[in-house]
Amino acid sequence: MLRCTRNHVIYVNAHGKGVSREAVGDERVLRVAAACGALEPECLQPLERGSCDKLHGRFFYNATSRQCQEFFWLGCAENANNFENREDCEKECQHEPGRRSAICYRRPRRGNCKAIHRRWFFNYRTLMCDRFLWGGCDTNGNNFHTRRDCRVACSIDANGP
Repeated sequence: MLRCTRNHVIYVNAHGKGVSREAVGDERVLRVAAACGALEPECLQPLERGSCDKLHGRFFYNATSRQCQEFFWLGCAENANNFENREDCEKECQHEPGRRSAICYRRPRRGNCKAIHRRWFFNYRTLMCDRFLWGGCDTNGNNFHTRRDCRVACSIDANGP
C-alpha cells in the first residue's frame, strides 16, 4: 500500500502501479490516486475476475461510479481491489470525512459549449483551487462557482477549509 505526505502526490497507471510525475500526460495513466488522504491505489485497480472455475461472491471498488459493486470472482488470480464483503470495500475505498473526494482529482473540463463562465477547480498538482473557463455544458464535478465551494468540496479537513 502506497502512502504519501501532505505535499506528495502519487500517480498510478491502470495496473495500480506508481508512476512518475512525467508520465501523467501519458494515456496509460488511469488517474491520480492521491494527495495525502485520498483513495489508496488498490481502490483504483481494474476489476480482476480471476482465472479458475469457482464462483465466489466478492466486491470491488468501481472508481467511475464511486461505488462498491458485487462481482463473481473465479479464484486463482486477483489484485488488491477484491474484498470479501461490501463493508470492507466501503471502509477502504469510499469517501469519508478526512478523505478528499475522487472528483477533486479530475482535470477541469471546458466542455463542448461556447459560453465563457469563470469557474474554480481543485488542482491536484498544487493542492489549491484555481480558475478556469467553462463553456457551460459537460462537467465532471470538478467545477465550482466559487473558490470557497471548491475548498469545502476538496478539503481533507473534515470541518472544511
